[in-house]
Amino acid sequence: MTDTTTAPQTTTAIQCLLRRKGGTQVAFGHNQSTQVNYDFQPLDSKKPNSPHVCQVADDEHLARFLAIPEAYRLYRAGDAAVTKIAVTKPVNNDDGAFKNRFDDILSINFETAENDTVTAWAKEVLELTTAHSAKIKQKAANLDVTVKKGDTMTEALRNIGTAMQAEEMAASDQANNDK
Repeated sequence: MTDTTTAPQTTTAIQCLLRRKGGTQVAFGHNQSTQVNYDFQPLDSKKPNSPHVCQVADDEHLARFLAIPEAYRLYRAGDAAVTKIAVTKPVNNDDGAFKNRFDDILSINFETAENDTVTAWAKEVLELTTAHSAKIKQKAANLDVTVKKGDTMTEALRNIGTAMQAEEMAASDQANNDK
């Protein structure tokens, strides 16, 4: 006879040493539908030095947090409070804001993004600048994107980004259907 019950998932308490007003939110994953969000909140909101803690169940995420010792550590009840508080800007929770700058292509609205944002995305992700017109046209052709006469290279990059988003959404939908 086999046991068909699933074992409860173990979690580990992680402490964020960079305490921000309102806590610290950290997202893991590039696809918003499968993204895991961790919310480090103070254990006691009335105490200024109260540790900011979150439970982490995924072993890879746990290892990633612990690989940044200046920001995260295992939390043990009774650990001495951190007396030096790093002053950092709060996370921008605006829905239109980038989650991980350019890691998540679905977080960019290519229709409304500023030209500077589109060109910065192209430089970081595609390793292309608007001066690379031949390479941009080749990339567009590979994605079945038509670069019309009179289109600027920024417009072409914008259309490439939109096509890449469509591919990402199709891949995500396929992955969800395969589950």
